[in-house]
Amino acid sequence: MRHLQIVLILIIVLFLSSCSEDPNPVGLGLLPRSDYIKIDTTTFFATQSYSQSSHPVASNRLLIGNYKDLESWAIFRFVAIPDTLQGKTLVSAHLKLRANYHFGDSLASFSVAAHQVYSTWGDSLSLDSIKAPNFYNTSPMSQSSVTAIGDTDFFNIAIDTNLVRKWITTGADSAGVVLRPTNSNVIKGFGSGNNADPVQWPKLVLRVLRSGSTAVDTVILTGSITRFAAGIANTSWAKDSAQIYARNGISYRGTVKFDVSSLPRHAAIHKAMLEVTLNRSLSQWNSFTADSLYAYFIAKGVTLNASYILSERSDINGFHRYNFQVGPFVQQWVRSTEDQSIAIGGYGEINTIDVFALYGSAAAAGLKPKLTVIYSIVR
Repeated sequence: MRHLQIVLILIIVLFLSSCSEDPNPVGLGLLPRSDYIKIDTTTFFATQSYSQSSHPVASNRLLIGNYKDLESWAIFRFVAIPDTLQGKTLVSAHLKLRANYHFGDSLASFSVAAHQVYSTWGDSLSLDSIKAPNFYNTSPMSQSSVTAIGDTDFFNIAIDTNLVRKWITTGADSAGVVLRPTNSNVIKGFGSGNNADPVQWPKLVLRVLRSGSTAVDTVILTGSITRFAAGIANTSWAKDSAQIYARNGISYRGTVKFDVSSLPRHAAIHKAMLEVTLNRSLSQWNSFTADSLYAYFIAKGVTLNASYILSERSDINGFHRYNFQVGPFVQQWVRSTEDQSIAIGGYGEINTIDVFALYGSAAAAGLKPKLTVIYSIVR
């Protein structure tokens, strides 16, 4: 029995010694050279860059105010107004907003004017459309101001009771009220009707005279549709090829274009890394800024908001860089006639006022947008 155990041990040792991760000359000959996988790496630099506006969507924050050459207006309408209020005597009405953000001087005074809206509006609302003739009544129904407002304070604006009575009669209002900022030095953020936290929702507070009594009841309505529209007076920077801008709030995105036509059409893209570098001196952040960007796929000139990659950050030799794993984008480029462009937008695009200035195609070689592609040929 002991001899059998020794023999088994010797067989196992011989078997293990014959195994090797590196093929011997005999093994190498079994694999044709045509079946070898050759991995190549190519680097491309942006051939063109610019900034362009995008269509904003509903935000969980209403941005209102003026700061330098930026301005932002808010608009709202309340829906599902209960018919039990019909025939009631309204003593007063006001809009109650909950602050949750600021951009600019947090201690600056804040003021707005409330105007009745005449025209219907929807998701495509812009600041230009709000300012168009006959969109709203240019005579304000009320004005409200405070010397300063904290980021968790409430702000109240009186609403014309005659207008509210009209809302009650119709059951809803098809236009609503626009809040026009009359301050300077700060843009304040308030909870919108899309906020997940009910505490943040705008509230229409009605003081109603109780029937057959002198007592006054308070009715609070929260069902609202809200939007904000922001703009900037000077947009000449959008054509600067040395910089591209992702401007949150006013919804501008940077676009970078590459020429990857040298990649074989049958290339399998194993990895593609887009790298862009921040120009700190032209960027504007504050304590609310989320230091992240999105890269969006552009198909036939249209940015696909549902096709995006979140950035990764790195600091190298004093430069703040954003990296995007865009392999699926590049794979599409080499196998179709897609526009070889990528849009870059801010993480807080619809909720904050931030400026991400990134070096563009006309910047120095070490700063311009770079695309590194690792690929092999599919035979």
